[in-house]
Amino acid sequence: MLKSALLALSLTASSFALTVSASAETPAATTAPAPVDPVRLKLAEQTVAKLIPPGTYQKIMKDMMDTMAGGIVDQMMGMDAATMAGMAGEDVGSEAAAAVKGKTMAEILAEADPNFKERMDITMKVMFTEMGDLMSAIEPTVREALAKIYARKYSAKELADMNSFFATPSGAAFAGNFMATFTDKEMMDASFGMMPKIMEAMPAIMKKVQAATAHLPPPPKPEDELLDEAAADAATEIEASKPFAAETGEEPWYIEDNWTSANRIKVRKLSDTYIKASEKSEAVAVKYDEAQSVAIDEARQRFLAQGWKPEPAPEPIAAEDIPDNAVPPPAAPK
Repeated sequence: MLKSALLALSLTASSFALTVSASAETPAATTAPAPVDPVRLKLAEQTVAKLIPPGTYQKIMKDMMDTMAGGIVDQMMGMDAATMAGMAGEDVGSEAAAAVKGKTMAEILAEADPNFKERMDITMKVMFTEMGDLMSAIEPTVREALAKIYARKYSAKELADMNSFFATPSGAAFAGNFMATFTDKEMMDASFGMMPKIMEAMPAIMKKVQAATAHLPPPPKPEDELLDEAAADAATEIEASKPFAAETGEEPWYIEDNWTSANRIKVRKLSDTYIKASEKSEAVAVKYDEAQSVAIDEARQRFLAQGWKPEPAPEPIAAEDIPDNAVPPPAAPK
């Protein structure tokens, strides 16, 4: 479910990024650009200066943060968790989907992390503030690139006409708000409204991606995932190799006091490490299990060599031997 929430947030951010990128007409050409006419470039620089004045991206990120905090994220968090899971391609009939049916994303995430809302608010504030500073630093580069694009796309007369319009009060108002328009609440609502359709289409899209890449070998697994698999395999092999599966755990060799001093110290030392690191490293858990198995096995061999045998089970009492005043056993639970 957390994956679905992160996917939704990513799609919202992606919609914003695509909108702003389209408004700035970022080049996507793979060939070398044609030379720029110096006269048209000068005119284009004036045009772009009106469309992206200094501080534009800082304002965009602030407006974006205010809009997101003002309802967009709340809308998403209020969506049905099971519905979002289905949109993300998860089986709506699965146990996991049934467990979250009727709950909102906010409720699911709050159950997993009671501080989720505060954590998310702080994260968004820090993220958008830092992104605002970063994007402000690249504003001159954006203006320079956009001026070259406009100088190639428009003639000197067209650029001069734009600059004449931007010099009027109406033109100045339009140019000054051109970029900020894309972070307006209505525009963000429209972008956010596309998300359910995108998520609904995502399973089919991913199937097409899998079909298109079927001829390729699977991507290499991350190192930590390989280590986890190796540790799990080792633990499985250890369990499978144990010849005393019928033991109850009540035998004397399971009692630490019956282990050798060296084994007891080793297991206790690894126990402390295991408690602290088991969540981070399955390898430690495997080593702990190995050490514990060695300690138990050595004690087992010693007790069996000494002739240890389990206490015989008591003979069942015949019905006629049960006293009349005996307390009856508790009834079986219904």
